[in-house]
Amino acid sequence: MTHSGADFPEAWLAGARRFDAGEWWQAHEAWEEEWLQAEGQRRAALQALILLAAALHKRWRQGRPTRNNFVKAQAYLRELPAGAYGLDWMALERAVDVALDGDVAPTALSLPLLGQGQLN
Repeated sequence: MTHSGADFPEAWLAGARRFDAGEWWQAHEAWEEEWLQAEGQRRAALQALILLAAALHKRWRQGRPTRNNFVKAQAYLRELPAGAYGLDWMALERAVDVALDGDVAPTALSLPLLGQGQLN
């Protein structure tokens, strides 16, 4: 199955825009209602996004260099087929990993959409 950024669920856009703006806690909150109702692969994808956003928030807004949420997110990422929901999950995982280890908060960290680059 071929995936593209066009596969990115409309219901996730508000959270994605918050994530791209570095408003990671707000992204987490925007995705939570959808996550509560989701099942299967969709739930795993949302759980991964929420945990990655929480990891970034704790690192860069609370100053806690913990990787617990990142490690939890990795377990959910392993459940997702490449390109699911139009995201490059491996690129996202790498970008968050680098951001968590950095010395300064990332200024440009966006959800990598397949075939489109970033959200507009």
